[in-house]
Amino acid sequence: MKSLIKLYRGYVGTFSVLTTVNFFIMGIGFFTRVKIANVLGREIFGELTYALAIGSFVNVFVLFGIDKTLVRDLVHLPEKFEQLAVGSLIVRALMFFLIVVPVMLLWHLRYPQDISLGALLIIFSFGISPLHLQAVFDVLGKIELHAFFNLTQRSIYYCLIWSLIIFLPTFFNLNYIGIVSLLTAILFFVVQFWWFYYNVNVKNFFVNSVSQVLVFLYKKNVLVFLTSMFGLVLGYANQIILKKMCGSGELGGYGVTWQLVSLANILIMQVVRIGRPKTAEITNAGVDGKHRAKFLFKYSLVMLSLGAFIGLPAVLFPQYIMALVFDPQYLSSANILRIMGFYVIVISIEPVTSQYIIFSGMERLYFASSFIGGALNLFLCMLFIPSLAGYGAALALLIAQLCALLIMVVGIYISLQPQFCCEN
Repeated sequence: MKSLIKLYRGYVGTFSVLTTVNFFIMGIGFFTRVKIANVLGREIFGELTYALAIGSFVNVFVLFGIDKTLVRDLVHLPEKFEQLAVGSLIVRALMFFLIVVPVMLLWHLRYPQDISLGALLIIFSFGISPLHLQAVFDVLGKIELHAFFNLTQRSIYYCLIWSLIIFLPTFFNLNYIGIVSLLTAILFFVVQFWWFYYNVNVKNFFVNSVSQVLVFLYKKNVLVFLTSMFGLVLGYANQIILKKMCGSGELGGYGVTWQLVSLANILIMQVVRIGRPKTAEITNAGVDGKHRAKFLFKYSLVMLSLGAFIGLPAVLFPQYIMALVFDPQYLSSANILRIMGFYVIVISIEPVTSQYIIFSGMERLYFASSFIGGALNLFLCMLFIPSLAGYGAALALLIAQLCALLIMVVGIYISLQPQFCCEN
């Protein structure tokens, strides 16, 4: 009993640290994004939203699905801890420097009106951020330390942004945001790698097993990588299509409502970080179906409560929130905000299902849900956006995400049935 109490105290302590740090980041971050939107205006904020959408694709491309599988591999294969940790970093570095950097530079040089210098720097910052070592910190029980590094990086970013907004607002533009984003992303990586290098023995890895680990990671992650890319089509393709069809101004209106999703994701992902190692344990072969189902139910209930806490106010009071937070130029986006409130509630459950599916080795199910959801989203965008603009983009997003989530839930239910039959 004492060990159980100690275990739960550890979870509560970790959650408290993460909640404190991320409530600070979340609060300052939200108000910073609101201020940026109000200072830049609909058109320029639309360009920023466009850069962030492309950056999100770059982020997932560089990650190569490793963010979804590395905790599982480190927990299931502790004898290969150092090899997997360093090998995953090498894979991501190769993806960024050999593919992302030259492609984005060529895009900028060929179409500068589409990808400005500021947008390019923001996209590069999204390409560097996947070089993080979050999974290593999580498995080693150093979640609080990683949270402190994250807090330091975000604090520097916000200080630099607010300094110019307050003292030299006429010089605040997309280029400045890009410079600050890139420099702070590099700083975050350097601090993490410095700790990792001096606390994890990596020398033998470099000598003996580079190629073997790279091949292992490629085989293990290629399907998850493709799934993640389709998942991103499900989440961010709407913004790119909306900009191409309706212009930056309409995307700017959509972009301010997306801040609710960003706010929700920050808090959701911190709870997910705590649940991820436990999900990896519950998916070991020796755990029976009843324990798995009980864990999934409790985990889903916690996440759904969290999603409702953030999403319901937007569903019930969208016009009031828009008038209170944003300039009058964004008030017409209140109907989009209501849809985003429903969307936040839906996506709060998605990490539970996707974690379980990946850790259980059911990557094909995850791929099928993301592929169908992404394809449906593209179809609905083409159908809704020409007549409904930003509202149509949000509606397409919600319907497609519901479809993808339903596929995963049904797949998990079916997978648990044979285990229940065997136990009975």
